[in-house]
Amino acid sequence: MDERGFRNASLDSRPSSEASATKVLLVGDSFVFGAANHFDDIWPELLANRFKQEGLDVEVINAGVPGFDTSQQVLYLERLFETYQPDIVLLTFLPNDLFANRPIQNVDGQDQARGDARAVVQTGGSKKSSFQSVTLLKRMMMGTDAAYRRLYLMTPRKAFFENPPSEKMETKADTTKDILMRAKQFTSQHGADFVVLSVPQLFQVLQKASGEVVPDVNPDLPDQMFEEFSSENEIDWIATLPVLAQNYVENKAELYYRFDGHLNAEGNRVVADIAYDALEPLVSNYSN
Repeated sequence: MDERGFRNASLDSRPSSEASATKVLLVGDSFVFGAANHFDDIWPELLANRFKQEGLDVEVINAGVPGFDTSQQVLYLERLFETYQPDIVLLTFLPNDLFANRPIQNVDGQDQARGDARAVVQTGGSKKSSFQSVTLLKRMMMGTDAAYRRLYLMTPRKAFFENPPSEKMETKADTTKDILMRAKQFTSQHGADFVVLSVPQLFQVLQKASGEVVPDVNPDLPDQMFEEFSSENEIDWIATLPVLAQNYVENKAELYYRFDGHLNAEGNRVVADIAYDALEPLVSNYSN
């Protein structure tokens, strides 16, 4: 990790002076930072390498901060924008952002989110996963997909996927939409493209891959709640769940670490490919 808190190897501490490079700023939480993975295995680094292999002059800036929710990520990108002048901003969304997000408020002339994003890299955020903090017995039971799914649905996180969504879920979704609109308007005003990469939790992948229908549970619900909104507001919403679930069905290879919920090396590879396919047309526009 460099002195700015960015997890980059090929990028030094100064903004790039290479005017020809298309700059892609990645903002997100530990899934962007690459927690629990070797640097060479994280999807932002795989993405940067893929652009290089394809002969595209792209600078990928990994500004993921473990624990950051969407409101903190948006304030962070606003703080970084002037320095790095990205052409494309990719924000990573996870379902637990819904319950962590709070409206961005103006306090004494300063925009602030929950946790006060002025402390950005140094303090991180406050998102926690109570599901991974389980007893040894539960950890043993989580070895099978069916047991994992059953245990997950016994936790408060079931609310992310309850169909129809609760009033609280609808309210949280509206808050998140307001935050995303702020990011869209900011990037548009500064001439940059804005993309949201939606990364599911392990439960969603296992549930969708199983094909089992649970009457009041829909693993696709978070993406479905934002599809129409994103289309209406010209936000590129990239749902990775279908590809991850299909990959799991076909290859039977683990994509996540079961006991901390982060993508493993294989999961990072799949997400990197999805991100490349989503960004390549935008990058090509800048290259032409």
